[in-house]
Amino acid sequence: MTEFSDENILAIDCSGKELNLGLRFGHDRTVKLSIEAGRSHGQLIIEKISDLLRSAEIKVKQLRALVVSTGPGSFTGLRIALAAAKGMAIALNIPAVGVSLFEIAAFKLSKTEQAAIVIVPFKRDSVFAGEVTSGNFDNSSIRVVPIKQLKNQLSGLEVVSCGFDKEKIPIEVKEIETAGSVCFDAADLLQIGIEKLKRGEVSDLADLEPLYVQKSQAEINFEQAQRDRN
Repeated sequence: MTEFSDENILAIDCSGKELNLGLRFGHDRTVKLSIEAGRSHGQLIIEKISDLLRSAEIKVKQLRALVVSTGPGSFTGLRIALAAAKGMAIALNIPAVGVSLFEIAAFKLSKTEQAAIVIVPFKRDSVFAGEVTSGNFDNSSIRVVPIKQLKNQLSGLEVVSCGFDKEKIPIEVKEIETAGSVCFDAADLLQIGIEKLKRGEVSDLADLEPLYVQKSQAEINFEQAQRDRN
């Protein structure tokens, strides 16, 4: 296990409608900030990071590492969070590590021995589904399941939702009798990221991208626009 100080670590999550930030400092102290951002992540992220650092009396140059959510989730939000994390990592010459919602769910379910299918939002008519067992997540198990087929495909399995707005959990999910939910905040993101950093699992910034099985329409449009410019 790589020797690593868990002091002055910043976590960024823009996977949903909220901007969630967390800061570990003084070895065992954590401050968090959560604000509903909607589609304004880009307008708020730098300001709120500055506010969080100021509240802990930490200067940006004192940061030692970054943790960033890779989703799945909001295309725009994830891109903004990753761009901010990469920019800071390069400017400060510090490591960064990505953490997916499936990893967060696995962490929250680590004391549950029974295998569970974790579902996270994708499109309006579909979700991502992946298997978690005893705190371990199998990345290769991720698949896309149409909302209308949830009950047929997942009925009888332990189903846990993660990353949904509480008011917008699909009725099809609620109809699955075993369905539960996982809530998380920036402190969870920090803890998982710090453990990964201690193991030496630093992300290659060139490969640090949102976790998607299928490209979103926004991503397809973005890539097409880039090709058109060239």
